[in-house]
Amino acid sequence: MTITRINPPDLPELPGVAHVVISEGLRTVHVAGQAPVDRTGALVGGDDLEAQAAAAFSNLGHALAAVGAGPAEVVRTVIYVADYRPHDLDAVVAGALRAFGDLVPNACTLLGVQALFHEGQRIEVDAVAALPEAAP
Repeated sequence: MTITRINPPDLPELPGVAHVVISEGLRTVHVAGQAPVDRTGALVGGDDLEAQAAAAFSNLGHALAAVGAGPAEVVRTVIYVADYRPHDLDAVVAGALRAFGDLVPNACTLLGVQALFHEGQRIEVDAVAALPEAAP
């Protein structure tokens, strides 16, 4: 299993982002958008974007763990933030750090959107991970 993360010298370095990710000889795992909800589906974090981000990334961690993966196996994330403003990035990164303890660079896109599924929901995170080929 090989995952190579590249940041070309002509592109800016961004926290938690690898501009190019190459995965070879792997199984691909697609994780649906993870919202800041508890096991009952109730929204958590109130109107605190950092708390919502921590919950969404924590749920992503649970989904990854279900297939034997973790943040190191994530090759791409898309982060959706309702009513996004540039200063919101700090809260998103802080929430991810609360959930994962460290940022493993991946090909990441952050999109500002008008609204998300739950009333009051500010963030949702989906991901693609790469795992070793299954044993024969």
